[in-house]
Amino acid sequence: MGLLALTGDVTPAVAAVAASPALCAAAKFGISFPLAYHFWGGLRHLAWDHATLGMQSYKKSIMEKATAPRTSYLVIGASVLTGAAMAVV
Repeated sequence: MGLLALTGDVTPAVAAVAASPALCAAAKFGISFPLAYHFWGGLRHLAWDHATLGMQSYKKSIMEKATAPRTSYLVIGASVLTGAAMAVV
């Protein structure tokens, strides 16, 4: 869409995307996936930091190095599902 905006009028491109349900869903997913990814990643970051802040530094974090890759996959999976759900609506 950015490249089309450089050429001039974006209205025909938007109308073409809106006319095709597959392109419309792909465009919605392209917008909603980054939002969902950063939301779930932010929650993961809060969970990572929560157990090791301030006076709680003696506690073990719920996400040690061994579990970090699994939580990364969980964030990606949740982002795909959330993005797809947002694209359908």
